Amino acid sequence: MPSLFPSPAIEVLSADGTYVSLDGRASAGGRPLALAPRELCAFEHHDPGLKSRSAALAAAHARAGQASPFLNAGALVRRQPGGFAIWWWDLDALDRPLRERFGTAWPRILPASLGQPPGAGWRIVRLETGYEAQLWRDGALRASTWRREPFDAQAWSAFARVQREADAPTTPPPALPLPLVSSRLTAALTHDLTPQQAAALAVGCLAALMLLSSVFFLGQGLRLGRQTKAVAAEAALVAMPTPTAGGADVQRLTAWRALSGRPDVITALARAIGVAELYGAAPTAWSADASQVSLTIPYSAISSLSRIAVELKDTGLFSEIRPVTDTERGVIELRLALVGGAPLSPDE
Repeated sequence: MPSLFPSPAIEVLSADGTYVSLDGRASAGGRPLALAPRELCAFEHHDPGLKSRSAALAAAHARAGQASPFLNAGALVRRQPGGFAIWWWDLDALDRPLRERFGTAWPRILPASLGQPPGAGWRIVRLETGYEAQLWRDGALRASTWRREPFDAQAWSAFARVQREADAPTTPPPALPLPLVSSRLTAALTHDLTPQQAAALAVGCLAALMLLSSVFFLGQGLRLGRQTKAVAAEAALVAMPTPTAGGADVQRLTAWRALSGRPDVITALARAIGVAELYGAAPTAWSADASQVSLTIPYSAISSLSRIAVELKDTGLFSEIRPVTDTERGVIELRLALVGGAPLSPDE
């Protein structure tokens, strides 16, 4: 029986632009995952110091968008003990090897360091192209830096001094080669909701409450109109009998059928936001209705626009994708027609 959650092929990008398949396995479905080498990545542990989880997450995403060390960056924000882990990777440096390997259908990207086993305290990891010094606290990576040459006493002292930790070793620990654990990488693909996604989820919860209310009132009408055997809730949703109690019940049933036949706007909106963020183009605004989704992304994402469009098309949720640039405002508006919904009008 095929897995309901197929594992993607994981390919490690080498410094010379070649790839090595992790675990030697082929993809069981879905897009492959490419691991960016540490020298093309940057890391920061960020603690916004906010009690509200949603406010802290918003602040971490703002930090990821504002503090990138690369002109064209991909980014990942993950909640961890004591704050957030923020990873950036250089999309300009990855462009050529990714195009040569995958064409225009880019894979998902993660820094290779995310696949390392978790640590405790201070350590140095020996990589294919250099060395990575790390500090771990409570199972969370707090600091990471890479250099091509081994860490001598001076380089180690500089790294440890910046962390301002009393237990820092005075001499560099031995450099250890570590395996990449595929389960840690696939787990890293699930990250915290952004404020936009959280808002979309709230809308989804409201829609769910509306559906439950519709089912409740419809059931009341059915009970008064006829005596029927009890049926499972899922069967009732699949085949809803026509009520006979009166016009109000008919109107409720009509509204229910119209609502249940609409495209899944909430899922489409969340997926669209996730794709944009995958390429470092977090939306600054969004809107959605029964037939389309609209995202406003920074104009700086224009170099990644074709890859974003391919990614959105591959979701199978959108029948039409139309970018509209606004140089005066410095934004790009992505207008997306949902599969099963009305097409975009010519003037859109």
